Order: sequence, then C-alpha cells, then structure tokens
Amino acid sequence: MSLPKNILIALSNPTSIADEEEFNRWYNENHGPELISLVDGFKSVDRYRLVEQVAPDGEPKYRYVTIYEIDDPAKASQSLAENGEKLTPPSVVQMDNIIATFYENILSLKK
Repeated sequence: MSLPKNILIALSNPTSIADEEEFNRWYNENHGPELISLVDGFKSVDRYRLVEQVAPDGEPKYRYVTIYEIDDPAKASQSLAENGEKLTPPSVVQMDNIIATFYENILSLKK
C-alpha cells in the first residue's frame, strides 16, 4: 500500500475521560463519514488511539490522532471552510486544544 501524497493530521482529546465513548461515537459515526461525503478533497479517514508514549515523560498531551487522506491541501481547506456548517458539531471534543496540520508525503519506504 502506498502512502497518500497529502494528509491532514488532527491531534485531539475528549473533553473528559467520562466523555470518551461519546467522543469516539461522534468521530466514527458523524465526523469521519460526513467529511468523506460532504467535503470535497477528503478521500479517507483513519483514527488511532494512544497505546504507549515513548517520550517525553509525563502525561501524554494527545490521546487520539486522525489521519485524513486528501487530494490537495488548499482545495480541501477551502472546501472545509465552505462546507463546515454541514458537519455535525462536536459536543465532547476539546476544540480549543486540537492541532490540525497538512502534510505532503516526501518519502515512502516499504518492506
């Protein structure tokens, strides 16, 4: 499997541990499917939960990472801005603490 040329990575957390089930339900049943179907340029969504933090010491800042495969960062960003109101708003996501960044693939090694 080859890596996508462009991705958007979002680091996020639920508002509390008690909200984790609802956080995952919103991401899996609303946010991910809605992005793929309503926002041009988003091709796939993969979510990951922290298993173990290797470094630095201390409590991990983010427990979840979502990787969105996109066609073009500028077009995806524009489409998200134009269609964002169509997405179900989150109620249990720490919105002031999300980091979302576009990346382009510069190396892909496979075994």
